[in-house]
Order: sequence, then C-alpha cells, then structure tokens
Amino acid sequence: MMEYFKGRVKSYLFIIFWVLIGFGIGGLVIENPDYKTGIILTSIGLIIGELSVFLTWRKNKNKNSNFDE
Repeated sequence: MMEYFKGRVKSYLFIIFWVLIGFGIGGLVIENPDYKTGIILTSIGLIIGELSVFLTWRKNKNKNSNFDE
C-alpha cells in the first residue's frame, strides 16, 4: 500500500492541473456557475481520477507479483 501512496504523490500535480482545466471549462460552459455545481463536478472528477489511478496501481501490482512467483 505504501507504493500506492508514493505513486499518488507523483500524480498530484497532474490532478490539480486537470481540476483547474475543469473549472475553466465549467466557467465557460455554465452561464452562472455556483459553488454547488463546482463541488459536484470536482467530486465526480476526483472520484473518477482516484479510481483510475487505483486500478492502474492494482494492475501493475498484480503484474509485478506474477514475476515474483
């Protein structure tokens, strides 16, 4: 699990960049953005991002464990 957290530290800048891109697009697309919409969109983006990073980490962990056998 510690490898997962080390990998997460490397991807925080990437996640922050794309969250800012999402806020920019949301500001352009939504006429009167409010905090509720921003929180909902950010939560959805973070959940999807965390899930994809976790699944990638788990896939790589399983691939590496097959070599150890």
